[in-house]
Amino acid sequence: MSRPRKINESHLQKLEYAVNLGCNKREACRYAKIPESTFYEYVRNNPEFSVKIERWQLASVLQARMTVCKALETDANLAWKYLQKKRPEEFGTNVEVTYQPPAMATAEHMRKLLDAL
Repeated sequence: MSRPRKINESHLQKLEYAVNLGCNKREACRYAKIPESTFYEYVRNNPEFSVKIERWQLASVLQARMTVCKALETDANLAWKYLQKKRPEEFGTNVEVTYQPPAMATAEHMRKLLDAL
């Protein structure tokens, strides 16, 4: 039995489900059991479908963000990790220190600098 050349309502539901799980288009087509060529033909003939797919993709990201934000209220470790990722300049653990020694640095000058550390 060959794979379907047209997309029906069942295929659309499976595509939506897979995309909401975070699947890419190839994975969603595999889940819906349709060839990618059929999918792209459907998109070409139904341009509004691309908007739906984008909405589905954003919905799963939004759901994940809401879940993380809710967990931030009760999980201090997660809150700290979130701040480190969102605002590394303020909450990050990496500190960059640069020093350009004078052109004619003497050994005595270097010893004083090292002692000061």
